[in-house]
Amino acid sequence: MGRIPGRIVGEIVGVIAWDDVPDPERRWRHFSRDELACHATGDCYLELGMMDALEQMRVLYGPIQLSSGYRDAKSPYEKHKAEPGPHTLGCAVDVVVYLSRQRYEIVSAAMRLGATGVGIAGTFVHLDWAPIGWRGIRPGLWHYKG
Repeated sequence: MGRIPGRIVGEIVGVIAWDDVPDPERRWRHFSRDELACHATGDCYLELGMMDALEQMRVLYGPIQLSSGYRDAKSPYEKHKAEPGPHTLGCAVDVVVYLSRQRYEIVSAAMRLGATGVGIAGTFVHLDWAPIGWRGIRPGLWHYKG
């Protein structure tokens, strides 16, 4: 699989296929390929720095449930967008949340671990580690309508 051509995220760390990471289950022992892979294609490309931050977050915060990780640009969630979002770069996840306190703790932990994009919705929190200045909107914090 290798790296996504032309899609290097962050200053030094790049995007790599889960299957090309040496012993990913040991490096990110609180995550599985299945929970991070694109629901439409099954591909799984990830930004290493984001994954290391998420592993630290799970160690510090405890169990978190992901509803979305990597998304192929042709996936139903992305193909209608004018420009694909950070999920297609392998540097974003959506975390399932139900309680205000849970939302606060997840957002606080992610920001301490370098998240540059935070989107808050009723049932999930979007977290991303897109590079500062990405599309002129990072760092950024927003609320989803509805």
